[in-house]
Amino acid sequence: MGGQEILVELLAGTIAASLAAVALHFSYKLLDPNRAAREAAAAKKKEIARRLGRPNIVTNQYEDIIACDVANPMEISTTFDSIGGLGETKRALQEIVILPLLRPELFAGGNLLRPVKGCMLYGPPGTGKTLLAKALAKECRACFINVRTSTLQSKWFGDANKLVAAVFSLAWKLQPSIIFIDEVDSFLGARKNSEHEANTSMKTEFMTMWDGFQTNEHARVMVLAATNRPWEVDDAILRRLPRSFEVGLPDYAQRVDILSVILRSEPLAPGFLGPAPNAPVFQIARATERYSGSDLKELCKQAAYGPIRDLLDAERAAALARQSARLGKALKKQAASRGGNPVVGSGVDDLEGDLDEFFDAEEAQDGGAGGRSDPMTRRKRAMTLADFSAVLSKSGTSADAAAKYRHADNERRFDRDARAAHSAFGAGGASPSGSFGSVSPEQMAALESMVTPEMVAQLLGAMAGKPNGDAPAPAPPPEISPEMLAKMMEQFMLQRSAAAPGGGGASPGN
Repeated sequence: MGGQEILVELLAGTIAASLAAVALHFSYKLLDPNRAAREAAAAKKKEIARRLGRPNIVTNQYEDIIACDVANPMEISTTFDSIGGLGETKRALQEIVILPLLRPELFAGGNLLRPVKGCMLYGPPGTGKTLLAKALAKECRACFINVRTSTLQSKWFGDANKLVAAVFSLAWKLQPSIIFIDEVDSFLGARKNSEHEANTSMKTEFMTMWDGFQTNEHARVMVLAATNRPWEVDDAILRRLPRSFEVGLPDYAQRVDILSVILRSEPLAPGFLGPAPNAPVFQIARATERYSGSDLKELCKQAAYGPIRDLLDAERAAALARQSARLGKALKKQAASRGGNPVVGSGVDDLEGDLDEFFDAEEAQDGGAGGRSDPMTRRKRAMTLADFSAVLSKSGTSADAAAKYRHADNERRFDRDARAAHSAFGAGGASPSGSFGSVSPEQMAALESMVTPEMVAQLLGAMAGKPNGDAPAPAPPPEISPEMLAKMMEQFMLQRSAAAPGGGGASPGN
């Protein structure tokens, strides 16, 4: 009897422990903050293995996280043909990046033709660096890993280094591969003493893996970087980017090519992209000097609203004309029904009923309010040169906008400093015109305690318009009176106001 009780207790304990383990397992899955990320990474890894035809890829948990940044070429629509201008850069990238990955046998003999391990695109914002990277991901038929800083950062110390190592190990397993780092200056900038230890360690790990000490140095893996500020990239990183290409602002011929690519599928006026030297596309290219590719695309977007505005204006005018005609017909109908007598008294209610009935009938005949159901009668016109001229007269480049913002900010700071200086003297300080009014006794006493005869001599020389040492030193003043101080401060404030930006004058020594 005792043995049966012990067996029952053991069985009950086993069941309770099993239920507790199952409950703990499900609780852990529900409370795990990285559960969704891990599941998405696992699904992404399966999709990559299926697309690349490599079902036997074995990865660890860190490589699964990096797998979420692997781009799918089928989901990218940008190609080299959709990028206007940059013909020389595209040709060089095809030779240096795509050809070694797709035709490794051409670079097998010797050391001079060994594929480069790094390539950098640099230039002003909006010139097409990221577009070139997208086109490479589309056309290179290689594994394209778009490294994001947010993916490599972790709240656990040491995980960032493991994630960096996972970038290269996964690229080696999926080779041929391209590791793309956008805005590389923010990720691999110059190392400083004030930098956090974790960031320095991550950069060191990146460079170590890049050199191939921990991976196969003969692997077909390339690092492609893009930046607007190449001078802020660490020197050791620049050494590992031996080939660099400047993607600068387009010239006249490149602007024509960019505009032709952007507008080739848009409804345009006849001869807009024609070969004539005075065709609209050439006139626009001449008027858009210092425009980047992004600025040209934004210009075309704004100009495309011109036909829409004209269409809406025409629809509103047509709707008003129809309403006026309907009102006239309704009035005539109501007058005819009353034998030509004017509408008075209670006839207004009858008129409103006739108008409502007439409007409903006309809208049903037109197919809806405004008659917009008929596409043949309401159609946008083609884009013309006038649409672009209207936009160019009101807007400029993004660089001009940034300079305007900086100038406005400098003006606000100057006005703020001027108001602060004015308020420092209280009610008897400098007036907006620059004159110096009455000085309080306390301020005059402070000035008298600070002013020396030598300072008076220097100030008189500056007021005379001569540099120090060029004019003979004036005789020492017999007495520094309050009137003299007030007069000197008044002249000094006048000269300072004239020398200030926008003051309409120059400094005494100029």
